Amino acid sequence: MIVNKDELLQAVKKLVNDNGYDFFYNGCESRVHEEALSLAAQPREGDDRPLLNFIVTNGSSRFRITFAGIDVPKYCKDLDQLLDTIKDRLTTR
Repeated sequence: MIVNKDELLQAVKKLVNDNGYDFFYNGCESRVHEEALSLAAQPREGDDRPLLNFIVTNGSSRFRITFAGIDVPKYCKDLDQLLDTIKDRLTTR
């Protein structure tokens, strides 16, 4: 694994909260060499931005991130690139 699950969740939670959303972790499903985390960023009360659902798969050499409604996943080589990808989706929707 690239990083441990708790480290990844804490980093994503901080990023999401810093951008005005509430963070939800909807469980995960384990696979042989990777772990998929189902995540959501929900706007706080009174905020009209849309809900952002996404799945982060933590593989042996990179992350794969899939956003709801987008068929092509993005691949990230490290946690910083993953966080930049999520932040870009949070701020451009």
